Amino acid sequence: MRQILERRIQMIQDLSIGVPLKEEVEILSQKYKVGTYAIYKDWKRRDKWINEVVNIKDTETTALELISFLNWLKARANRLVLEADNSNAKIGAIRAATEISMRIFEILQSTGLIRKEPEKLEQQLRIIVEEETIDAGTIAELNRVKVETAPRAAASPQEPSPL
Repeated sequence: MRQILERRIQMIQDLSIGVPLKEEVEILSQKYKVGTYAIYKDWKRRDKWINEVVNIKDTETTALELISFLNWLKARANRLVLEADNSNAKIGAIRAATEISMRIFEILQSTGLIRKEPEKLEQQLRIIVEEETIDAGTIAELNRVKVETAPRAAASPQEPSPL
């Protein structure tokens, strides 16, 4: 039983620093002389043992601590955007800040701190065109007009397209 606990602790630690699951399974399989199937199966059942391994007593507090840390990371990424000396570094920092924001949102939803709304893509769709917001109904109307006028626009190319 002690070996299983050690294996689980190492797995959580390694995965938390970015080791891919497949690679971690291979490492643990060799180190603990266990088949990869057993490790994958154990990982799939982690909801039954993970709290014992990471000692999470209060999930809401833990989630808020994690969000606090992620906010700190996001602030660092935002600072890098301003201080970066080339466009690739800026793009990387922007991507990192965006990814961190998405992680924060996912954590808030999964813990119930933010209620997850049903996906209403058509109702929530917004496109910014020349600093004006166009809602989904307008987009549908523009698409309808575009389709209806397409043959006429093709027949007389000198006329500018309405879109």
